[in-house]
Amino acid sequence: MLTRRAWCYVQETPHGQHLTIELGDGSLVTKECAIIDTCVLLSDPDVVVRAAKIGFPVVTKTVFDEIDYNKKNSDIDTAKNAKLIFRKIKHQTPKQLNTLPCGKGLRDGDTLYKYEFDSAPLFVLTRNHYKAKRNTFNDANTYNDATIREVAKDYDLILVTEDGGNKTLADLDGIRATVWAPRAKNRRAQKTALVPTPPSVQPFGIATSVTPDRHQARRPQAIPGEGDTVTLGRSGSSVRLARQIGAGGEGQVFELTGDNRVAKIYHSDQLTANRIAKLELMASRTVSRNGICWPEKLVYAADGSPVGYVMQRAQGHPLQKSVFVKPLLSQRFPKWRRENLVNVCLSFLEHMQYLHVLNVLVGDINPMNVLVDSDGTNVFIVDTDSFQVEGFPCPVGTVNFSPPHLQHKNFRTVLRTEDDELFAIATMLFMILVPGKTPYSQQGGESPEKNIIEANFPYPLGGEHKGKNVSPGPWRYIWSHLPYRLKELFHKAFRENQRITISEWLDALRAYQGDIAKGYLSNDVFPAGFKVPRGQGVKVTCTRRGCGKSFELFRDKVAELNEKGQSPICPDCLRTMELERLARTSAAANNSTERRPPSQGGGWQSAFSKRGTNKPHTMPRAHTSRTSSHAQASATKQRAASGPGGKWVVAFLAVLLVLGLMVGWWIVPVILIAVVGVGLLGGKIPR
Repeated sequence: MLTRRAWCYVQETPHGQHLTIELGDGSLVTKECAIIDTCVLLSDPDVVVRAAKIGFPVVTKTVFDEIDYNKKNSDIDTAKNAKLIFRKIKHQTPKQLNTLPCGKGLRDGDTLYKYEFDSAPLFVLTRNHYKAKRNTFNDANTYNDATIREVAKDYDLILVTEDGGNKTLADLDGIRATVWAPRAKNRRAQKTALVPTPPSVQPFGIATSVTPDRHQARRPQAIPGEGDTVTLGRSGSSVRLARQIGAGGEGQVFELTGDNRVAKIYHSDQLTANRIAKLELMASRTVSRNGICWPEKLVYAADGSPVGYVMQRAQGHPLQKSVFVKPLLSQRFPKWRRENLVNVCLSFLEHMQYLHVLNVLVGDINPMNVLVDSDGTNVFIVDTDSFQVEGFPCPVGTVNFSPPHLQHKNFRTVLRTEDDELFAIATMLFMILVPGKTPYSQQGGESPEKNIIEANFPYPLGGEHKGKNVSPGPWRYIWSHLPYRLKELFHKAFRENQRITISEWLDALRAYQGDIAKGYLSNDVFPAGFKVPRGQGVKVTCTRRGCGKSFELFRDKVAELNEKGQSPICPDCLRTMELERLARTSAAANNSTERRPPSQGGGWQSAFSKRGTNKPHTMPRAHTSRTSSHAQASATKQRAASGPGGKWVVAFLAVLLVLGLMVGWWIVPVILIAVVGVGLLGGKIPR
């Protein structure tokens, strides 16, 4: 049996010194040092063993402190992995080293220790003083990430992280970094885990004042349309505008012949100097992230005038026209479970995190600008030309996504802050997890603006905040099934007016995702009833006549019903009873209308007659008879309206009321517009 001999030596490379192993067959293996982030170790401690086969795994004392803290994490797997890591090294006496295993000397104030982790080496670096200052960061997590990046940069280590935002920050700081993927999700990613990333993107500046409006830009001789040729960039390639696929108040969107991207072409009156300057600024950065439809290049007409921009093509359906409407959600994504909603939240948050690192704010976060597809992991953000970049504000916004101090503001004159955006992000997350329902929507409440300003959030939290005025429908059931950590964050955001960081949302949602996968929490998009904590349910029978269905109810709820002398009723019967109550209310209104005595004049006819003088009428007899006929016909129509036709009107209004309560009040004007449109087309309503 032949044994291969190997020689080890330090080799100089463009990235410094690395340990090179020369095998007996002449092949070379270069092993580099990689610094592993906390989230990676907590997800899969065995990554140390696999990393040791292709490099030298390094962690900082900060990482160990975070792991120690996570031994009491609410997520069972995270806590178990944290305890496992400490169990494997806590009884060891580490060996102190003067250099990193790849040959780099230590800096002043740094100490390096070597541990054994399942017979693989694990190097732990401690540092007395970091350049990063704790008081300059919003929370401990972002500070710890900064210290890890600081060590990675000082020693030119490859950063292995599970956090896309941390990787982006590393890219911007010139640190080689890679996003690690768990073995179960991406086996191929682990084989190439220590591969450097592409060049970084320079963040935009942070402005303190709005860029003043300038004169109108030079208008093109003609706005290009389908079949016209345009140029991508000032000296770029020429392409032909193909089929129009969208249109709005600002312009039109076209496919491009021979290009999988699309072009937005503005209307002539939208081509202002400020808009063009903003697009040029945005296109000056190579922001290439799948799902963010960023202006890549300006589009120029035949006369050389800028008329729009080119961007990646979005896929999927807007949240407002799919996830936020129950019938459309069932139609667009019939196989979706609650885990898919969590996927949408995570993907959306990762986009927001990436943009915030570049000092870009979306501004107008709303469900028409966020598109989803497949299993919820593909999220696209459109209308990016309205983003706030440096001194160019996002000129639009909506009530539901604006924090209290921005209500009734003119967004064209305001620069939003990251805290303002965090309010909108919290609102979007709530509306995804409680599909389509805005956080401040409630039964018998004030206007949305007033509820936001007064922090009138109706949903309960433990014994401190009893829920009241929650809109009828499935929303109360959905809320009861959310994990306590998420409900606590929503209360802080909407009741206490705190700003929750993206990192906090990501941590809470990933834990929620894990709890759903383990079966600890319901995976139903619309649960049928209130959550029953494990081991605390009581089997009861529905006492509504004709039902008798057996179902499980939280024991505290049973005790509450007994105390009030009430009987349990199943969720299905509760919904039926709510609909019956609405029907009775409508019928009572109908009967009240029928019993009302007929009007003795009034309306526009009465008002018109009162304008006349007291002189006797001198109208010819024939004219008088025709007027009398018209009056009789009018009276006949009024009697018909108060008959069966009037009942149909009341029934129609009742249907609108039920749909508004069950689906959302936005659907009422949609139906009314549709009815009027059909009436106009059919000639039933005079034009």
